[in-house]
Amino acid sequence: MSSDAVLVTGATGGTGGTGAHVVRRLLESGIPVRALVRRHDERAERVAALGAEVVVGDLNDYRTLVPALDGVAQAYLTYPVDAGIVQAAANYAEAVRETGGNPRTVVMSMGPSTRTHPSHLGRGQWLSEEVLRWAGLDMTILRMAAVFHEDDVRPAALPP
Repeated sequence: MSSDAVLVTGATGGTGGTGAHVVRRLLESGIPVRALVRRHDERAERVAALGAEVVVGDLNDYRTLVPALDGVAQAYLTYPVDAGIVQAAANYAEAVRETGGNPRTVVMSMGPSTRTHPSHLGRGQWLSEEVLRWAGLDMTILRMAAVFHEDDVRPAALPP
């Protein structure tokens, strides 16, 4: 695939669906996509059927990120709201350094990412952003406020 491809992590939708949405929108716009998936399964097959180049890798193993990043000029980086984000950010930054490139990276983050957030997940998200900054990456951080409907009991409490 050509160097104008955009690397999309979370491409099968396992991180809230944003990666899968980005893949679809990029492909609909005629932009080539390299989709990073953790395993080649039916979800990866669906992404490939849309026209994306599928590469197997994991943000928790920088060695798999090096070939995924090779030759890309742009990337969409997302990680689930979960432990491990700081390591994932460090792995991404190291893989970028190892490839010798510096793809323009859009980082999907969460609104309450601060060093003083009461949640270790909010602090971890903030620290991952700092790691990427310290690495000198060319990036834009999107901090999104989200409501996870599966955590909201109100719709279930509504009368039929």
